[in-house]
Amino acid sequence: MLTSLIFSLATAATNPVELKQDESISTTPSEHVVQLSAQSEFVAPVAIQKFAPQFPRQELREGREGWAVVSYVVDTQGNVVNAVIDDSSGSRYFERAAIAAALKAKYEPATLNGEAIESCDNANMFTFEFQNSDGSPSNDGGSRRYRTANNAAVEAYQQANWTEFSAAVAELAEISRGSFYEEANFQMLNGLDLELRNEPTEALKAYQKAVNWGVERLSMDNAAVVVKQGFALLLDTEDYVGAVDWAAGIPEEWREVPQIMEVIALGDQINAQLEQREYVVANASLGERGAWSKKLARPVFELAVNEGEVSAFELRCSGKFKRYDYTGQGAFTIPSSWGECSLRLEGSTNANVSVYQFNS
Repeated sequence: MLTSLIFSLATAATNPVELKQDESISTTPSEHVVQLSAQSEFVAPVAIQKFAPQFPRQELREGREGWAVVSYVVDTQGNVVNAVIDDSSGSRYFERAAIAAALKAKYEPATLNGEAIESCDNANMFTFEFQNSDGSPSNDGGSRRYRTANNAAVEAYQQANWTEFSAAVAELAEISRGSFYEEANFQMLNGLDLELRNEPTEALKAYQKAVNWGVERLSMDNAAVVVKQGFALLLDTEDYVGAVDWAAGIPEEWREVPQIMEVIALGDQINAQLEQREYVVANASLGERGAWSKKLARPVFELAVNEGEVSAFELRCSGKFKRYDYTGQGAFTIPSSWGECSLRLEGSTNANVSVYQFNS
């Protein structure tokens, strides 16, 4: 159990956060606006039948667990089409199994004025996990080798022996980790080590992986470490939209933990300030997949490619699906009747993009 933190939000929670505004950015979108045709009242699709994924034999033999997040379109017949992987634990076997399970599902299609339409703002996280007969996880606690190395890392951290701590984390990295418990705990420790090495971007990725692998697998104190450190890094990089999303995504079972309540309160404070701003910015990193997806906070958006290239983007909305080649167009306006929309960017590996979002 980690009893001390590198960063504390106690002061920040009681003092208003002053959000910085980029003075070099116009407070209105560019004049070239692509108008997407308006539609009318929308009713979301309803699942009739869903299927659990088949556990891949290759991973079963290795005793490896994993997960994959799939986004997909529900067409006018209620079939799942255009399924893509948004994120995963890294195994192509799990990804293929998740896609296959998603494509088997059947829905009552979305409707517009009583007529069936395709809907795209759909996503599921598929998990591949070994369980006991009562349904509880069978791998909680990890292997003996993992527990030994993990305990050494925690002890070194508590004693502020950073050399031994980094060495212990490096040893953990070399151990074959196959369970949700092991990965969630390793990514927490890896994030702390990366922060000590002054690699905040990679540290944030590690904390996000800890969340994806299941922050609920961590002790209460360790879950608070992940939540607070990740939130602090987002604030450090002025990714206020990301910080609000981070706070909003905290699992319900952890929202009453005092340390985590500080993050939630601060997230609410930042969100209130964002609502008063003429625009907000989401920082997009396309990562190793060359893809990034996130719900849009406002109906008008414009891309600024800071590094790499963007080749295409998709609007995956509750009432509409659109795909465009990206050629440096200006701002795009989304009709409110399309419902909530996610923006999916595709381009070069690790491309960096600022997504500016406006109300009008």
